[in-house]
Amino acid sequence: MRRIRFRYIGALMLGVVGACWAPAGRDDANPPAADTPPKMDHAGVHRFLPGEQTTERHPPAPPHGGLLITVGRQRLELTFDERNGLLTLYVLGEHALAAHPIPADPLAILIEPVDGDGFPFEVKLLPLPQDDDGLGFTSRFVGSAGELHGLQRFEVTLQAPLAGQVQPVTFMVDHSTLGQVYICPMGCEGGTAYEHDGRCPVCNMRLRSPRDAHGDHATKHGGTLFMAADGWHHLEGVLPSRHEFRLYLYNNFTLPIPATRLVDGSFAEIVALDQQRPATGPAVKLAFSAAAGGEYLRLPIPAGVSTPFEIEVQLRFEGRDEPDVFNFSFAKDPH
Repeated sequence: MRRIRFRYIGALMLGVVGACWAPAGRDDANPPAADTPPKMDHAGVHRFLPGEQTTERHPPAPPHGGLLITVGRQRLELTFDERNGLLTLYVLGEHALAAHPIPADPLAILIEPVDGDGFPFEVKLLPLPQDDDGLGFTSRFVGSAGELHGLQRFEVTLQAPLAGQVQPVTFMVDHSTLGQVYICPMGCEGGTAYEHDGRCPVCNMRLRSPRDAHGDHATKHGGTLFMAADGWHHLEGVLPSRHEFRLYLYNNFTLPIPATRLVDGSFAEIVALDQQRPATGPAVKLAFSAAAGGEYLRLPIPAGVSTPFEIEVQLRFEGRDEPDVFNFSFAKDPH
């Protein structure tokens, strides 16, 4: 998989926990697949901060198998993938079942290793909106850093903007208390974790461990595959004909996702090259359009542009100040 250049500091090549939970009021006329495993029990999976855990006799189970903290009438859940060094923060409602979107602004967090395992460092959590969060809002944030790889015990401190106020929150992450969980790779309905593998009760796909994310970076359409700075989105650029460029979008398991949400604010510049690669003219700026059904983004190749040429794609993900930049080069026309 090719490396990319970013116009801002982003995440490393990491996976993020997907999402799938089964509604409590499931219709008995449409039961889940026979091998759907039980959802995570809260026992031994999460812990509250001292002084906060006594407010509820039976705290709800964290829907993503992470660490759950109550902040006023809302809850925050933090998951950690030590293999890929990825933190995911979920903003939840009072009963910790439904997402509770907040403004999609990046959050800065402080990581303090314990047991003398390094120095404190900062990580930026980037917004990664879920399907029903609404434009400009998110109930999920992701962040990563090289120092997080393999880290076992550390504190996470952040200033959480909840209910119109900034609330200081601290999580104590101990990898030994976080059990193995399984999730739906398609992120169905918001993210319940399961104790055992099996099938998603919504889409019937095989549940997978979050650690399996980024295990497949093979191209799906014979193009060039990149990963975005958030460590979750993947994209593949393809030139199916000399008249059109296509951009396919994938999640952290490289499964297809709709491309329509990236149409607004995203564009590309095409530069014609000679055989020695210098540009032969000014860049041509073009806007993307979505294919029917949102399977991919399409870009027309101007009639006067022939190979070799380079396409600089600028995708604006929600909640980002600057677009992610990806470069695709094509030396000759497709067969």
